[in-house]
Amino acid sequence: RDSVITCANDVMPHFRAELTFPFLLERVFRFHARPENLTDMAPPGAEVTVVERPATMIVGAELELKIGLYGMSQHVRLRIVDLDEPRLLVDEQVK
Repeated sequence: RDSVITCANDVMPHFRAELTFPFLLERVFRFHARPENLTDMAPPGAEVTVVERPATMIVGAELELKIGLYGMSQHVRLRIVDLDEPRLLVDEQVK
């Protein structure tokens, strides 16, 4: 597991994580591209609920999550900004 947080030109920090799995790339991509699986990818102790999700993952699609941690919760909206199936899925937090 390799994680990096970067901050350039005093803008919001960016978090990037890379993981290696002993599965075919297509299988891992299909799992990650299904919003209902985000609950399984959450860190221990975090409660993630998918509030709103797109019918299909395409560039521009948005999904909303409710994330609870340490007794607090917040709603987060993510937008898919880059998609190159089955190699790349990039989202950014817009709310």
